[in-house]
Amino acid sequence: MIGYGYHHPRDDSSRIFTIFFIVAGAYFVFLFVTNTVIRGTAIIVKYFENKFEQKKDLATEYKNLNRLIYINFGAIFVLLFIGTGALMVTEGWTFATALYFAVQTSTVRPNLSLELSK
Repeated sequence: MIGYGYHHPRDDSSRIFTIFFIVAGAYFVFLFVTNTVIRGTAIIVKYFENKFEQKKDLATEYKNLNRLIYINFGAIFVLLFIGTGALMVTEGWTFATALYFAVQTSTVRPNLSLELSK
C-alpha cells in the first residue's frame, strides 16, 4: 500500500508525484489485463467463427466497448474530484493534499481478513 505507515509524502510536490505513480501503476495493470482479455477473446471468437462460419461485426462491438471504457474512466475522475472537493471543504486541505488522499483511499485494497468478535 502506498502512503500508509511510516513512509508517506509530507509535502504537496511529493504527493503529486505519488498520485502520478499510483495512477500510472493502475493504468499499466489495467492495460495488461485488458490486452490479456482482448487476446483471449480474439482466440475464442476466431475459434467460433471457424466452427460456425459466421462473421460478426466486431468493429461495432469494439466501439461499444471503447465507449464503456471512456464512460467508466469519466465516472472515476468525476468521483475523485467530488471526493477532493469534499476533503478540501471539510478538512481545509490544499487541492494536492485532498487529491492525494482521495486517490489513495480509492485505490486501497480492503482488508478482508477481519475477525468477528463473539
